[in-house]
Amino acid sequence: MSFNIITHRGDAKKTKTLKGEPVKREEKLFVPEWGAFVKCTPYDNHFIYYTNSPNQSAYMCTCGSAAAVAPPNSTGMFVCLHHATYGVHATGEKKWI
Repeated sequence: MSFNIITHRGDAKKTKTLKGEPVKREEKLFVPEWGAFVKCTPYDNHFIYYTNSPNQSAYMCTCGSAAAVAPPNSTGMFVCLHHATYGVHATGEKKWI
């Protein structure tokens, strides 16, 4: 498995993965299987992006985690799987309550 962890602070609009792939923030991403655009959850320090890099999910979060649509249909939203599971991104940010 390959991880593309990106570390930055603030409302990032674009960055590069550790493999040098340029990625940018989009409000929504197209899912060909559904023939529809799906909104991305608006995180402060990370964002969801599409990649065609081999050996990883097509939809990723800039923290290095895969992204998925929740609930899994065209009315759901892309979320970071690590953030949805643990309450923090994979880069180890602390959750403030």
